[in-house]
Amino acid sequence: MKKNGNFFLKPFLFICLGLIITTIAFAGVSAAMDPPSEPGRPEATNIRADGCTLTFLAPVRDGGAPVYNYSIEYRTWGWGTWIKKGTTPSNVCEYAVYNMTENSEASFRVFANNKYGISPPSLASDYITFKKPFKPDPKN
Repeated sequence: MKKNGNFFLKPFLFICLGLIITTIAFAGVSAAMDPPSEPGRPEATNIRADGCTLTFLAPVRDGGAPVYNYSIEYRTWGWGTWIKKGTTPSNVCEYAVYNMTENSEASFRVFANNKYGISPPSLASDYITFKKPFKPDPKN
């Protein structure tokens, strides 16, 4: 009689152990296959009449795969649509903006891309007015 009880118990325990191991293994893998978190908010420097330089921080989490590039979008004041401006490689958290209209205002945001997808957008930058840099009068 004792032998019959073990006949069902051992396979049942092996099946349960297999299910537990499979669940743990797949739960760990699925959590690591995500798009990256959002990059840091872009900040503008070197503002000119036709553009500026944007700098931003890399995402805190890469989602389990290296970030391969960043996409930059902008929108002008009073216009709700975001327009793709360009991309920059992942090792450069900076983007040179050109071909903007003098005296226009624009805001920028950044996305990080990896093989699992596109991050949420960064927080949008403050609106930037593109104008010639101020040069003090040398006579004063």
